[in-house]
Amino acid sequence: MSQNTRLAEYWDADGPGSGQSGIAASYREPVTADRLVTDGFYDLKDGQSTDYGLTLHRFQRKDKSSQLFHNERRYLAHARWVSDGDVESYIDEHGEAVWELPSAYANFREEFNRWLHQASGTLTRYGYGIGPKAVEIALRALAGKGRYSVENYDLIVCDDAPAVLLGPAGTVLIREHPIHKPDLEGQHAAQTVEAPVGEMIVEEGKPTILTGIERFASILEQDFDITITGHVSPPRSGTSQHRFAVENFTVDGEAIESIAINADALATLGQCQRDPTNVPVYDGGVVDAPVGDGQYRCSWDGPDEDEEIGRVDKYGRIVVGYEFDWRSTVTGPKKNQACVRIH
Repeated sequence: MSQNTRLAEYWDADGPGSGQSGIAASYREPVTADRLVTDGFYDLKDGQSTDYGLTLHRFQRKDKSSQLFHNERRYLAHARWVSDGDVESYIDEHGEAVWELPSAYANFREEFNRWLHQASGTLTRYGYGIGPKAVEIALRALAGKGRYSVENYDLIVCDDAPAVLLGPAGTVLIREHPIHKPDLEGQHAAQTVEAPVGEMIVEEGKPTILTGIERFASILEQDFDITITGHVSPPRSGTSQHRFAVENFTVDGEAIESIAINADALATLGQCQRDPTNVPVYDGGVVDAPVGDGQYRCSWDGPDEDEEIGRVDKYGRIVVGYEFDWRSTVTGPKKNQACVRIH
């Protein structure tokens, strides 16, 4: 396959921001329609929604007895038919690249290059983006049965917004979903993270996890005198562990060369507050109810002395932050109680 065309190649000499669309006339004119006009496998569900200023409809398969139905349903859920709205302005605001489509449905699995929105160690896959199966099914919904001519369709991948599939009969949005690691090297999520020993390159795109890695490295250095010398991102094969190489130290006669921590724990570490005054209910604050539209005023005066940052409890756990949350009671009438979690 030829290399996908980056939108930057369509910018004029003045570059983006000069008042012209970042992709100018590089894609076909968007079409919006009230209904599908093909005799394909799908039709539109009743009801509509509005997002990004576009009127959207969900798809459904006509023949629900098909053996493909259950496999297709989860991917079709990522697609939305556009019946109204300014699609061109949407592309102008969010469009990133004109992404290449395979010339036949049978080639999607081998030839479609995944588009990455964000890597996330909390997934067993690489991250969130646009994958071949969801795009293939969206194209089947737009193009109908049989073969299609690839020159009649354009896929515009976007920043953090759904991709746009354009065709002669209409327009489909494809929302991001879990995907495997992209084949294109430039699509990998290399991020720089500051650690006490220097910079580390991490394959991760979730801000809370990146912040958690920085804090984890600082905690090891400041509170345990353990220096991180390297990092390995999760392999995305059933485990979400980030593994850190450390300068050798000994615990109970055993030499320790690496320390592992789950991405979920890093995300929690990255989102919890280190300063008690940043917790929403510190010294009285209004918070939204866990269910419904109500609001409550809650109050927390700050941590007790043995719950301050850096303290080690009787179980050998170190206090690293605070977070406001609602918890369900386990006895008596079921209800939610406001609490401040100590991490």
